[in-house]
Amino acid sequence: AGQPVFYDLLNLLLSRQSAYLVAFNMVDMRDQPPVCLAFVSTWLNAIHTHAAGAPVILVGTHRDMVPDSQEHDDMSAKLREIYKDHPCFKDTQFHVIFVDNTSSADPAIVELRKAIERAARKDPYCELPIRPTWLALIDFIRSSDQMQGQPRLDVADVHFLAWKCDIPKEDVSPFLQRMHQQGLLLTFGSIVVRDPQWLIGQVTAFVRDFELHPRPKIDIELKRSPGLFATLREEALLDPSLVPIIWPDLSSAERESMISLMIKYHMLLPFPSSDAHGEAVPPYFVPGLLRSSLSSDTSAATPQDGLDVSVTQYQGASGDHRDVYYFFSVYESLQISRLGATKNGITTSTLAATGFLPHGLFRQSLCALQHRLLCTYGQDGPSPEFSRTQARFYLDQTQVAVDVLTHMCAVRLRVPRQAVKEAHEAHHILTAALQTVVTDCFGNLRMHQLLPYSETLLVSLDAIKTASASQRRFHVGREPALDVARYEPYLAASPSASIVASTCEFLYDVFLSYAHGKDSNGRETTITSKQIAAHLRGKGLRVWHDETGGMSDRILHDMADGIERSRTFMCLLTETYMGKVNGGSSNDPCQLEFQHAVHHTSPQFMIALPLEAGAANPRAWRGLISMALRDKIYPVVLDGADEACRQRGMDKVFEEVRRRCEMRSSISLAPATASPSSTADKALTSSMPAAAASAQTGVAP
Repeated sequence: AGQPVFYDLLNLLLSRQSAYLVAFNMVDMRDQPPVCLAFVSTWLNAIHTHAAGAPVILVGTHRDMVPDSQEHDDMSAKLREIYKDHPCFKDTQFHVIFVDNTSSADPAIVELRKAIERAARKDPYCELPIRPTWLALIDFIRSSDQMQGQPRLDVADVHFLAWKCDIPKEDVSPFLQRMHQQGLLLTFGSIVVRDPQWLIGQVTAFVRDFELHPRPKIDIELKRSPGLFATLREEALLDPSLVPIIWPDLSSAERESMISLMIKYHMLLPFPSSDAHGEAVPPYFVPGLLRSSLSSDTSAATPQDGLDVSVTQYQGASGDHRDVYYFFSVYESLQISRLGATKNGITTSTLAATGFLPHGLFRQSLCALQHRLLCTYGQDGPSPEFSRTQARFYLDQTQVAVDVLTHMCAVRLRVPRQAVKEAHEAHHILTAALQTVVTDCFGNLRMHQLLPYSETLLVSLDAIKTASASQRRFHVGREPALDVARYEPYLAASPSASIVASTCEFLYDVFLSYAHGKDSNGRETTITSKQIAAHLRGKGLRVWHDETGGMSDRILHDMADGIERSRTFMCLLTETYMGKVNGGSSNDPCQLEFQHAVHHTSPQFMIALPLEAGAANPRAWRGLISMALRDKIYPVVLDGADEACRQRGMDKVFEEVRRRCEMRSSISLAPATASPSSTADKALTSSMPAAAASAQTGVAP
């Protein structure tokens, strides 16, 4: 747990269906209360972020070294006062117990055991029915002598063991999902993990300090490729050829599962680059290996920057910069008394006390940021520079600076004041990148956008937008009225603002599917598809395209992942494309993409864009394309040589994609829950013992 990557995996290891003990040293609480309270707050914030609603008990240890009962009462009252409004205790009872951990016979430890059991029994998930055959299987997997020393299993192994326990094949997937929810097994891809420490060990096989945490067996093999090893350590780029060296004991399928898991949680990002021969080389970007800072950067925020200094830099005599602060907290609203909020304003001196910037959030967001920069701008212009606490990238020759301000629990976006358009674009890109990671990895964390107002006040961007929309004068406490126009770049709506503001479970707005070759007019469809992708990106959409950032060396995996992570699916119809989709080759990429989109995206979010007049008549379609899309309306055909007409056509394409994206964003699908399939099954159920809930860790599906 001492390695930083442990904290990056908290969203995997903390489960709502668990009970938590937050232990602290009573001596530290007495002698160093700020340090001890910061520790307790960090863990309460983390638990609420990843497991909101789970029962939490505060446990003070070393009671034998703080024997005075009056000190106990004072300490308990102090903790209750500090955390009475914390969301961790919104729906659960506040409970603190002081124990003498030198003696197992301490009555307080007996009380603690009973408190854990009471808390677990009150939790509704303990009353969920579970089939006896499932209990038999999980007991065998977790405690059988045959399983000892095996930290992981293959899904095929679970199927075999399920067969031995008389569990039907179709029940294995619901079983694994339920055990995943309970934290008894972790399942991802083809791997079923018995011991979470094994998972941490796999990630830290390369996400580590190679000097402080050597792995001799792996390091010796890595050094046989000195150039690639140096690139990994110095540039945070992992060449795919090193993956078998890093995970020599994993099968090819298990390596794919590990890579998919790390990509899902923004610990890896595949993106294209070029070698000296111009051939595509798809390394993985590993933000956990970034250097601590950009040493050559003179505008970096330093630990000595005070809160007020950071704000007044914006207010300097020259007014050189436009700043936005992304403040993170577990609180739903900024307008609560503990935040020291005035009307419309928040004092800078109180942000740190109530903020929570999870370890790894910024580094993980760099994956999403790099991805968006590649999707929007390709590889043109200077390459972005990243460190663990900073990012520097260029938009139309304007440098954009992003810095972590740990003392404010915030990330600051800084753009030169005269660069209005670039400020708007940078704000749009960074907001979407941060929100994507918050949604994917920090579900109950709240991101508040703040703008500097005076030397000691920040204002909420949402409050300014409200005032601007209603044309009201904007006041902060007794301060003079605010010039709303000063924040104009951050008030303007982006073309896809409604898309970005909605749930960010999708990395892309549209997936482009097409057949390589020439259309009936002699145009290369690859070139046409790139033009369409560039046009849509220029309108603010996130586009998956195989030759501009979508594909690495794992072709089928990347296609499937791209479709699953896209709101809409657009097929560029030519006679060739339709022939491939309807053809007899089950391995054809066009057919695989289309079939996967029908199954996963659903036809109502699929768009057929004819590139030829011959493909524009739905009545003439045949096969799978006709079956899935014949009742849909297609507003435009990108045919003909008139460039102005084609541009107008692509504008219509954008409007159609945006409409479908907004339509999909408004639909909420309730997660499926496993339930007994028959009356007989229901009669053979029992409740999960409360003891099983007392100290498990796991992950929600």
